[in-house]
Amino acid sequence: MANSSIEALPTPLLSVDLPTVRKNLQSMADYTADHNLNLRPHIKTHKCRLFSQMQLECGAIGLTSAKPSEAIAAAIDAEDILLAYPCFTHSRMQLLDSLCQNHRVRMGIDSLEAAERVSSYLHDQSDSSIGLLVDLDIGHHRTGVSAAESVVSLARQIESLPNVRFDGVMFFPGHVVPNHAGVEEGMANVRANLVSILDALQNAGLKPGIVSGGSTPTAKHTHLIPEISEIRPGTYIFNDLNSVRWQCASLDDCAAIVHATVISTAVKGKAVVDAGSKMLSSDLCGADPQSGFGFLIDHPGAKVARLSEEHGEIELGQSDWSPRIGDRVRILPNHICPCVNLQNELILVDGEQPPRRLTIDARGMVH
Repeated sequence: MANSSIEALPTPLLSVDLPTVRKNLQSMADYTADHNLNLRPHIKTHKCRLFSQMQLECGAIGLTSAKPSEAIAAAIDAEDILLAYPCFTHSRMQLLDSLCQNHRVRMGIDSLEAAERVSSYLHDQSDSSIGLLVDLDIGHHRTGVSAAESVVSLARQIESLPNVRFDGVMFFPGHVVPNHAGVEEGMANVRANLVSILDALQNAGLKPGIVSGGSTPTAKHTHLIPEISEIRPGTYIFNDLNSVRWQCASLDDCAAIVHATVISTAVKGKAVVDAGSKMLSSDLCGADPQSGFGFLIDHPGAKVARLSEEHGEIELGQSDWSPRIGDRVRILPNHICPCVNLQNELILVDGEQPPRRLTIDARGMVH
């Protein structure tokens, strides 16, 4: 890169601070080691082989991916891969079969139909085999089986099918957030639901080898549920405004920042920047939906109030900032995962070294 300053690069751009990434990775690795947990990070946040490698080098036993195409692009160096999303359409199962050739693969499912389709495809096409984790609904109510007897029935049926095996259970505690005094109660409720299912499986002779939990907000509260054997946090590598508002990270723990330039001040009380929904995504902050579409790091009194495709409208409010055309601003995204997927590349910042470009290997890989 010709100029060593990120300020010389055209906006909008997404930068990632590598020292902060290293700190975040080490912190989660230390937590899991201290509590005898396996760490299987979710790569949907970063979608880059470089960061997958860094996670593996920092003690991860394997990686989690949403879709097989994402894993093929960004998790290819991992020996052990969990697909946390069911694959049973023909195009996805072709990719799944390809992934199985050189990796130990597991997948989360919550239906017999999904298990049967995977079993039939692998049996007919390649005789590969994969482990299945039964996806549990322990309170988030998005996917998953909730009744213990239904989990036992599905596990038994999996064991009867060729080319698949029952390897355990997984769940996503996305309804529990640690920004209030009720986090211990929330985790206790999750544990009660989980234990009832684990007891039923144990009594049926189907003890799960893996009990996989997840979510960055609850990651460092996992010790409250000692039955969990591994966790799948994703956002922790970069963090975002959700992480800060949910009080599982500080601003200093946020590695990924959008840089934008003021392109208009014509409307009184407002500045418009060149980062809109195509850069920041339209996700609101889950912990504070009224806070706008990102946090202005250097002008906290102002608010990213509206986004259109190419425009970010900043209301100045009580800020003492007097924006001028050409001013650059730094915005912490509400939700970094979709923000990354909107980019073809990001800019790596590493101390005094010149910033460098990094291609986002699995950008747009949604199959």
